Amino acid sequence: MGQFDVAAQRGVSHHYWVGARPLDVFSMPYRYVWPAELDLMARIAGMTLRERGAGWTREPFTSDSHCTYLRLGEDGVAVQPGGWPSPAE
Repeated sequence: MGQFDVAAQRGVSHHYWVGARPLDVFSMPYRYVWPAELDLMARIAGMTLRERGAGWTREPFTSDSHCTYLRLGEDGVAVQPGGWPSPAE
């Protein structure tokens, strides 16, 4: 169960548990992002969109989909996954 404010891109998810006490209620606010915002944040971080799909078998993009981004090197070319810097770098 939840509340949504599409214009503000905010929601509140409500969770209810029946247990030893009569009723436990937990509500968690969150903010969601549109794919265009993810693309912009990735570009600011030096990444580029690799693919957008609903699953590993590339089903059409839906509201349950994911995005995969690649880090760009200084020359603007995508760095292969094995080329990620170590945490010490």
